[in-house]
Amino acid sequence: MRKRFVMLLTAMAMSGAASASQTCYVDIINDGQDSVAAVDSSASGQTAWTPLNLGGVLQGGYAGQATVSFRTDQRRLYNLLVRFVDGRILEIVKVDVCRQRALYIGRTWARAIQHQEH
Repeated sequence: MRKRFVMLLTAMAMSGAASASQTCYVDIINDGQDSVAAVDSSASGQTAWTPLNLGGVLQGGYAGQATVSFRTDQRRLYNLLVRFVDGRILEIVKVDVCRQRALYIGRTWARAIQHQEH
């Protein structure tokens, strides 16, 4: 009986540690007209950028889509740096990668332009 109790406590402790870290997925959808060359990520508040695996250039017009994963522990907010093939850059800050299941590049770009005008 005592051995089972110790094994149960060990299993509970291990599952608690495993649940502290999880993988969250975000679909990056290029609904804009300009192709996306790359997307880099950085934990919010950090300065080191890491390229995301898009599987190649994301063509515009909904043709380019990729699902990317984020290994999270306590950090769920990430900054994303979208690099277009024409050299333009769009920085998206504080994306909750466990809540936001899809990121539409064209819509985000349009909101950024609209925000600049006001």
